[in-house]
Amino acid sequence: MLTDDQYIEDHSSDFVSPTFISAFEIPYHSNDGAYGYGIYNSLDSNNADVFGYENIGNDSDEDEHDTTREVNDNILRQSAPCPEFNKVTELDNDLLNSWRSWSGNSSFVVDGEFCIGQEFDTQHQLKNVVKLYSITRNKSFRVKEVDSSKYVVECVKKQECNCSWRLQATRMNDLPVFRIVKYNGPHSSNCAVDISSHDHPLLSSDFVSTNIQQLIRVDPAFKVLSIIELIKDKFHYTITYKRAWFAKQKAIANIFGDWENSYEELPKFMQALKESNPGNVVHWCLIPTSDPSVHIFQRVFWAFRPSIEGFNHCRPVISIDGTHLYGKYKGTLLIAMGIDANSQLFPLAFAIVESENGDSWPWFLACIRRSVTQRPNICVISDRHAGILKAMNEIGSG
Repeated sequence: MLTDDQYIEDHSSDFVSPTFISAFEIPYHSNDGAYGYGIYNSLDSNNADVFGYENIGNDSDEDEHDTTREVNDNILRQSAPCPEFNKVTELDNDLLNSWRSWSGNSSFVVDGEFCIGQEFDTQHQLKNVVKLYSITRNKSFRVKEVDSSKYVVECVKKQECNCSWRLQATRMNDLPVFRIVKYNGPHSSNCAVDISSHDHPLLSSDFVSTNIQQLIRVDPAFKVLSIIELIKDKFHYTITYKRAWFAKQKAIANIFGDWENSYEELPKFMQALKESNPGNVVHWCLIPTSDPSVHIFQRVFWAFRPSIEGFNHCRPVISIDGTHLYGKYKGTLLIAMGIDANSQLFPLAFAIVESENGDSWPWFLACIRRSVTQRPNICVISDRHAGILKAMNEIGSG
């Protein structure tokens, strides 16, 4: 229809607003003598024509040439922060398939039974569901066989009560998914666990930590006594304070990482800050050991380049203070703040040290003087801690 010159001329007003100068009103003659209107000029002749046929242009989905793709891949590999970044093929299969978001146990009902063909995202998930099944029925089981590709359990009172309950699940190829391949249930009516107390042997700290993990993620300060009450309301068993405490610690470690790994990651984190933000400053204070490759962490100081440069436009005033860290290894976070022209706080420098003492404060102030600012006559506001007073009277400490 758009190729009908008379139709275009008669209906051009239908396609544009009254205030718009129609492109149809601009006639043209092509090299081959054809007559047309401005609508043809508004189309990209490299990618489409008036009949709607698409031509391949520079932005098409045509595959790159193998040589071009290899060059681009090499550029990406060379831009990696470290060689280990490119070792994707060495990743564990569980990690490679961690993007799987569906849950194989969605069809499992606590009051129902297992069935052949049910799938679970991981072996860990399968174990927890089997525990949940047993706890809610006051049953127990023993593990007959377990490895990375198989999980087999049976009733703990198989011989005593002649209970034939048994479950076998296997891993599916290279995926972390476990599928039930054999199942004989439910339990016999006379194989209930003898509960001599209000506790259940399957309510381990690992199982409890899995059940409270989302709660701890929202509120890491959730009380241990509240965890005990939560488990009591959910499973009708009372666990010990010690087990609830361990469960909370495991949940925190699963969510945020454990303390040891966090300190091991600290040098990598600081190095990444320096490499990704040139001009950032990091100073370490380490205690050497008999092994040259092993050092004991004592202190670390860091300041960001925007803060360093921005302090040149702030008032010559610095507020310093320390706050206690309440982790496994304690310590103190030292902070230096400036004041900008709008009387707002301006983050300047930070340090993690062993404590506020006569060594840490002089070291912190010396790092500020060395790497952050050399401005003279700076006013320092503090709580007059003994370590700060020592640093003020010590030559070379800032």
